[in-house]
Amino acid sequence: MILNLDGTWRYAPTSTPAGISVDAGFDCSALLTEDYDEVTGRKTTRVTDAIVLSDDNTNGVVLNVFRSDASGYFIFFMFKVVDEGKTPCFDKSNRLYLLFTDGSRQEYYNGADFNCDGTFYFTVSINAAGRKLLKEFQEKQLKTIRLVGYKGESFQRDFDQYQAAYLNQAVGCMARSIEK
Repeated sequence: MILNLDGTWRYAPTSTPAGISVDAGFDCSALLTEDYDEVTGRKTTRVTDAIVLSDDNTNGVVLNVFRSDASGYFIFFMFKVVDEGKTPCFDKSNRLYLLFTDGSRQEYYNGADFNCDGTFYFTVSINAAGRKLLKEFQEKQLKTIRLVGYKGESFQRDFDQYQAAYLNQAVGCMARSIEK
């Protein structure tokens, strides 16, 4: 799936991100893309294809994972929500709940300022505590996410097996790219 600048998404030309099947595994060079900004001299490393959680390709949640040289040793998990053609509002008191297939859970507060463009993000630092969280993202399969908006509205989506495996590998590749 490809995230458009206006927050909508469309299918990529291949049937799976980077044309990779779950059985074949994932190659970091296919999972990550590096963009270089000539003006600032900064490099951004991002997951090549966003993960789109949608039943109808109109409403749902888009997940992007990226890091920038400017952010140091942080990995950003950015969600964009579209519901019934509208984008919900989020502020820093809103939460994201993660449920893994083994029944374990994680919870994050929104790192974005108040917005009504459907943006919610959290960061994970590459320190001891952050490495533990990233290890969970690499080893456990994510089952369900739930974002709670500014007015208490809830946006819940499930990951399929491919999306969960893609996220596991992408987070691992991203963490290793920082250590280089």
